[in-house]
Amino acid sequence: MKSKQQKLNIVLLLLAIAIFLSCFDYANALVIGGKTDEYYTGDIDEFAVWNTTLTETDALNMYKRGILDLNISVRSCNDSECDTEAWSSAYTDTTAALNLDVNRYFQFKAELSSMDSDYSPELLNASINYDTGKGIIPTSNANPFWTNESNPQEITLTENQSSLVTWWVNATGTIGKMYKFFAFVDGTSLDATASAQSSDENITITDNIAPTIEFTNPTLDSNQTIDNTYLEINVSATDSESGLKNITIYLYNSTDLLYSNTSTSSPYFINYTDLGDDTYYFNATAYDNNDNSNSTETRNITIEAVQVILNSPANGDVGVIDRTPELKWYNITDGSSRTYHLQVSNTSEFTDLIINQSGISEGADNITGYNITEALELYTPYYWRVRVMYDSKTSIWSDVWNFSATKYMEITLPSNTINFGLLAPHEESNTTETNTIIVQNDGNFITNITLYATDIFDTESNPTSFYQFAISENESNSYTTAQETFINMTNASSTTYITGLDWNDDNDTARIELKVIVPESEPVGYKESTITIVGDS
Repeated sequence: MKSKQQKLNIVLLLLAIAIFLSCFDYANALVIGGKTDEYYTGDIDEFAVWNTTLTETDALNMYKRGILDLNISVRSCNDSECDTEAWSSAYTDTTAALNLDVNRYFQFKAELSSMDSDYSPELLNASINYDTGKGIIPTSNANPFWTNESNPQEITLTENQSSLVTWWVNATGTIGKMYKFFAFVDGTSLDATASAQSSDENITITDNIAPTIEFTNPTLDSNQTIDNTYLEINVSATDSESGLKNITIYLYNSTDLLYSNTSTSSPYFINYTDLGDDTYYFNATAYDNNDNSNSTETRNITIEAVQVILNSPANGDVGVIDRTPELKWYNITDGSSRTYHLQVSNTSEFTDLIINQSGISEGADNITGYNITEALELYTPYYWRVRVMYDSKTSIWSDVWNFSATKYMEITLPSNTINFGLLAPHEESNTTETNTIIVQNDGNFITNITLYATDIFDTESNPTSFYQFAISENESNSYTTAQETFINMTNASSTTYITGLDWNDDNDTARIELKVIVPESEPVGYKESTITIVGDS
């Protein structure tokens, strides 16, 4: 041990260094323990540099921490003597978590030492924190454990006699946590004492109680027949131990599992819609957080749903010539206040709806129809279906039918005869002042028209200026272009005289105007000519 004078020198040196570094010239070498040719006589066992000036109190406290020691040892014992159990390794931290065997008795000791007789370590207080869940199990209702037997129990034994002591312990401990149980005995007699402890019994509290689960309103009771197209299922589940993990609802038909839906909350409601005619079975299972499970009973519901029957166009008809057809279906007889919902699409999945019309009033004579107003494309399949709404219910969809429109050519002549009456040689007549020929496109697509005629005079053959024709409008915008000035009639022609004659009823006609001049040498008699009108298909 160094002398007191040596210790004082160390303190002074620490202070001197702190002051010295504050004005140190970094261009010169730093010497610790002396200067130039004068050196400190002794040992330096620690060296540190601070970036701040140390006070005398700072230096003294560091010195004390180096020379004073406080070590604490602990042990647990199965008897009050604690004379055979070993001490644990020393704890030097101000706070330490103890890892000891569970016993009835506990000891600790403090060892204090100093390297300087002028300074002594002190233990001012020691705090021991403990788990209230450990210790003797009480005999009244307590948490986490209590026993309805006396604890401790007193028994009387003679030499070499034994006795079975039993406790029933009620456990309300934390699920999933392990608890260590043991028993110990303190024995006294007139001339002897005895003490012993049993081996440990490690018990983990587990949750083996399944959650409760039941169907609740509006879930239907089993063995019912309904005409709805949906099933509403509501399930409630609880678990007071580890807590509810999830609820799964299962829906089957007569052959397959249709749906399996899971929720982590209760109650769990789900509405299965667009169900067809069949018998459906459903149940539900709940799991808690320890994977205990419980299931409801299986219920069955039969659906015999109302379904609309389609009428026309026939399913698969590819020869529909009306591009704005009327779709027809049979009325149903169930319920009252019936209206219908029609869907038309160019996909069988009805992902792209062309018509989505609800609220269609029921028709007479057991048939309801809907007229398509926008012209359908030619050679394009169209899919359609219908359902009915009645008494706040909605039926399932009808079967899906399809049809397509095909090109159809028909040219008619609503006015097809012209009579010029009696005409003298050189006399002229035309239909712009009298009746005329009307040509009409009764097909289902826009067409081009050409025409020709047989000779009307004996002395003049076609083409001739004595027999001419021109085209004019009968309805506005009925064609794109036409031969609107008179030209000579021909016996045969491939020339288009009307381009783009429309087929829609409001503008599908045109006028063919005729003009004749009687040749000077034309014999007297009845004259006639046949005009042929050809549409371009």
